[in-house]
Formats: sequence, C-alpha cells, structure tokens
Amino acid sequence: MITQIKINELKGTRFKKDLGLLRAIKSYQNKHKDQSGNFGFTLIIEKDKKEVWFRIDGDYNINQQITKLNLSFYGSYDPEHEKEYNKLSSYFQDILKNGYNTPKQENTPIQEAILSELEGFTGTQDYYKSTFGKLKLTEGMNFLRNNLNCYWLIDIVESVQHLNKIQENKEFILWKIEVKDGGFIVNSRSDTNTPILYEQKGGYTDFSLKEFEFYQVGDVLLLKSEY
Repeated sequence: MITQIKINELKGTRFKKDLGLLRAIKSYQNKHKDQSGNFGFTLIIEKDKKEVWFRIDGDYNINQQITKLNLSFYGSYDPEHEKEYNKLSSYFQDILKNGYNTPKQENTPIQEAILSELEGFTGTQDYYKSTFGKLKLTEGMNFLRNNLNCYWLIDIVESVQHLNKIQENKEFILWKIEVKDGGFIVNSRSDTNTPILYEQKGGYTDFSLKEFEFYQVGDVLLLKSEY
C-alpha cells in the first residue's frame, strides 16, 4: 500500500485536534540511509476520568509516503474500549485513502477562461519544436506555451530528458506544475500515485494557473484532452 500521505503530514497536534485526544505524542522515528523509515505515535483518550492508551506504528518509503500503518491498544486488547478503537481506526483509514481534505480554492474567471480554451484542443495536425528541438509540442501545448508565456516550463521538461528515470519511462510520463506561495513545483511520474521521477522547485513564477498537468508520450508533449 502506497498512499499520498507523507510522514511530515502526520502530526500529534492534528490528531489531538481532529480526534479530541488528551495527548498525542510521537514515540519514535527512525530514518534509513535511503531516506525511508518507520515511526510511532502514542494516542491517549480520556474516558470516565481514566486514560485509555493506543499506539500507531508505520513505515514510509524513500519518497516519504506512508506505506504501512497499524493501530493497536497500548498493551493487551480491551473490549471495553472497542468503540474508541473503531473511531481511531476509521479516522486513519480515511486519511490514508483520501488524504487530508483541504478546501479547494476556486479558479478566477481568467483561469477558468484559460482552462476552457485548453479543453477545446482534442487532437493535433501540426507539431512545434521545443527550444532546443528535443521535443515536439502539439497545438494545445504550443498554445499553452505562447499564451501563458511559459517557455521556461517546457525548457525544464526538455532539460532533463537525458536522465535515466525519464529515459526509462518516456513511453508515458505525467508532468505537473503546482504554484504555491508565489513559487512553483514541477514534477513527473510514470502515472498517478507512482513515485516521483523528477522534481524541481523555484522561488518565483508568474504561471497563470494554480496547477496544471500534461503528458509526455515519447518525444511529444500534449494536453490531457489531446491524448
């Protein structure tokens, strides 16, 4: 099991707030040489003026994604507190499956207009060269590059084509740009929810959309609607 929840998102303060715990304490975190590791939390509930203790133990991979999470009583199983156990179990199953639900920000009218135009591209007759000629762009990607003035984004993709992980997955790559706090993160995966092949961060961008995904198939960059 690989989830989108990362180890740095699991915080005792959040558990305490979400679950109404008395205390939530990180018991341990061990990091291996390859940056994977394991961890544990102690969760304490107050019931009838008595403390009921639980624990969670888990593993995370080299991309910091949680791969295993076990909930248990701290000590032996106690049927008297099965209701509390089930509440905790349901909470952790939900965040592992769906992640933390953050309110989605609405697009501005300008962003909606851009996305609407991009969705109008459903195929291509012409191809356009990238800056150094290593990649071909469909009509939709060329529109994106010209109208959002994001030649630099295509240049990032083009500049890492020599990397082994990119070469090995060139038949299909999902590229994504995400804008946060005025900066950007560009990354690529072989498909949704798979490990990151390449990632680059920048401190400033004027990219017009909050986030955007597109595909690479061989040497061609194309919009999702053109696939």
